[in-house]
Amino acid sequence: MLPGGVGGEHGRRGGIARVGGASKDVTTDYVVSVVNALVIMFFNNIYGVVAEKMNAWENYETETQYENNLILKVFVFRFVNSYASLYYLAFFRRFEHFDSRLHCDPEQCSKQLASQLAVIFLTQLFVSNAFELGTLWFARAYKRRRQRTAVGSLLQTYQNDYDNDDNDDNDDDDNDYAANNHVWNEYQSERYDRTFDDYNELLVSYGYCTLFVIAFPLAPLFGFLSNIVESRIDGYKLCRLQRRPFPRRADDIGAWQIALEVMAWAILATNLGLVCFASRKLRILFGIHNHDFAQVITVLCVFVLLVGLWQLLAWCFKDPPAFMVEHIHRTDHIEHQLQGLSREVEQFFDELKEDEVSSWEQWTVHYVLAFLKKVLVKNPFEFEPIKAIFLRHNINGKAFAKLKSDQLLKFGVKDYLIAELILHARALLVRHASNVKAQAIMFDELENQAAT
Repeated sequence: MLPGGVGGEHGRRGGIARVGGASKDVTTDYVVSVVNALVIMFFNNIYGVVAEKMNAWENYETETQYENNLILKVFVFRFVNSYASLYYLAFFRRFEHFDSRLHCDPEQCSKQLASQLAVIFLTQLFVSNAFELGTLWFARAYKRRRQRTAVGSLLQTYQNDYDNDDNDDNDDDDNDYAANNHVWNEYQSERYDRTFDDYNELLVSYGYCTLFVIAFPLAPLFGFLSNIVESRIDGYKLCRLQRRPFPRRADDIGAWQIALEVMAWAILATNLGLVCFASRKLRILFGIHNHDFAQVITVLCVFVLLVGLWQLLAWCFKDPPAFMVEHIHRTDHIEHQLQGLSREVEQFFDELKEDEVSSWEQWTVHYVLAFLKKVLVKNPFEFEPIKAIFLRHNINGKAFAKLKSDQLLKFGVKDYLIAELILHARALLVRHASNVKAQAIMFDELENQAAT
């Protein structure tokens, strides 16, 4: 009994030691993964500044060229910096020497790849958002502190004057001051310059979700949850900590499309490599052993098959649906008509006197029809139904000012496009009349100042 007991005790102690060593190794792996995530974020931010400086020195002719080259520079660096350690774990660490502590078999490497991917993903999600929100919050707090210090005496003077006013006036002034203070606080917020950083963040997260999904199938779920968190955080950032973004027109997303296509090819090749080289799935499913030639041939065959399927789907869905094409053509036609209408309206206004434009609500029905015929419909046969409707219902200037789209349809204007063009012509008329009145008032004030 004694030797068995001693041996059992030694075995239990050895097991406890192994469990303790394993727990220490797991803790070390997690710590290293967190440090790796922080280092990746640090160098991504540093190179972002360097890339902008380099791009500025290259002195591109257009803003589009500047943006596209900056996108490609940052994308290439972030791809290598963000995924290099994961590619090493997936494909190269198993080739380390057997005596080295870095060596691991394919299954162990896949487990370490999954754990490191999860830690990097979550660490970057929380740290990047915390840093982004913290930076904006501290910048706003610092700016407000400087503002209070600079205008403290002025605010005190205003408060003293405010306390000496009557109660009724105080209520009105209080509301005005609160409204102005709210507007001023929004103006003091940081500007939202561009979507460049948001695109970068989305592209890196897209790679973490899909590049190594064979090794870590929960990565898409993590990506879905991170998108929910990102949407709420970005919404708070845009609504509370930054000014309203200024929209800019663009034909497409530029070089981001190239980056997404490169990422798609990398996803296909990486997951095929994980299946064929870094796991035993081929041996289990097809009886293919770890022979390099057989693995390479398998990868090439599956790659060609998937690319062919990809191209087939792209060919089947290359044309947009008929309803979408019709909607696009209709929208382009309406835009073209509205642009032509604006030019015709300006030409018509140049032929009128100022008092005629200012008193357009006093126009007769025939004057309204002359205006619409000039700026709206050139074909007399198309204009006759509109003329008959306006004459039958006596739509003069006063009625034209109150006209609505549902009334036009009720009166007999069946074409929705014609109804919208009529209302758009009236809106341009109202705008021009208000501009004429404002110019007249300004000229009168200038004449009075010159006379005095």
